[in-house]
Amino acid sequence: MKYLHTMIRISNPDETIRFFELLGLKEIRRMDSEQGRFTLIFLAAPGDEEAQVELTHNWPPADGSAPEAYGEGRNFGHLAYEVDDVYATCQRLMDAGVTINRPPREGRMAFVRSPDNISIELLQKGKEQLEQAQANAAVFQSGFSAIANAYGEYAKKQFEETKSFAEKLSGVKSLDKALEAQSDYARSAYETFVADAQKIAGLYGDLAKQTFKPLEGLVAKFTPASN
Repeated sequence: MKYLHTMIRISNPDETIRFFELLGLKEIRRMDSEQGRFTLIFLAAPGDEEAQVELTHNWPPADGSAPEAYGEGRNFGHLAYEVDDVYATCQRLMDAGVTINRPPREGRMAFVRSPDNISIELLQKGKEQLEQAQANAAVFQSGFSAIANAYGEYAKKQFEETKSFAEKLSGVKSLDKALEAQSDYARSAYETFVADAQKIAGLYGDLAKQTFKPLEGLVAKFTPASN
């Protein structure tokens, strides 16, 4: 058994061929049927001509009535193509006015739609991006663990300081001593809060940098250069 092609029905051959050529496919053959009133157009990626997409264009009725309109069949999912550079491919499509429905995530996968709303998946060639995504996931988990530990340490310090304040307050004999103990507690609690807040904020900052690091390439590629 051998895979031949995937057939999709289209309403505008010129727009659809232009879209697939932007993806990198080339027309390899076509067939017109005067009797059946349809055109079959076969496209494939250069070097992978055996994996084809068949575009079926049914001509408008000879009596001048409205052409058939195609809905989105939920039993059809999407076409998928491996590309050398998913960012460059998305940029090329964007420059031509194509909407990127799902920009590259972790530098690996993107989704666009053809003029007839056929979903197209673009996958980055190679395994480096997947490994990067897995590494970032580990960093993300480690970062959250560090933040959780920092919150736990802060809560422990707060408990110990409150307990110490309560013990001191219970042993004072005058209002002056009570006010002094309260002042010491407030100062200590504030200093602890500031120190731990700065530590936790730093951990959040580090986590954000690591989490969004894969998007640096996307931002650099998709941000227009200033004049």
